[in-house]
Amino acid sequence: MKHNLPISYLGNNFKDWFGDFDVEPKKGELKSITFPRPMTDKEIEQEYHPEPVTLEEMAYTLKNLDHSIWAIFYVKDKKGVLRAVGVGWRDGGWSVNAISVEDPDRWNDGYQVFSRNFGSKTLSPSDPESLRNLELRVEKLEQWMNQSLF
Repeated sequence: MKHNLPISYLGNNFKDWFGDFDVEPKKGELKSITFPRPMTDKEIEQEYHPEPVTLEEMAYTLKNLDHSIWAIFYVKDKKGVLRAVGVGWRDGGWSVNAISVEDPDRWNDGYQVFSRNFGSKTLSPSDPESLRNLELRVEKLEQWMNQSLF
């Protein structure tokens, strides 16, 4: 294997969707956030807006990751479908599996999600809820500014 990572388990979903994980690690500047509570992938997306990473960036991160950390990476599979890849240290190596981001199960609190950036969701005119939230924040800021001037 190109990455020389100790892998104790590759789940069937991972093998079906990604292959054998034979990738060359590529340095990436990934950041992480630790969950304060159990969360579904949908909740993670809504709250943190993680960006997908590559398998190569994931392999590089795992080479340097403390074995006590349970991690989630959002990665596009061979067909371009976004998957949640869960990783934890077990039996002397990394246990790696993938699930659909539509899976209703929650990840345990304490997991860390890795991404290039967080909170980078862009607003669009087709997203009225986000636009309304922005309008409310602007109103509050204007009120605060008006109160501060007097």
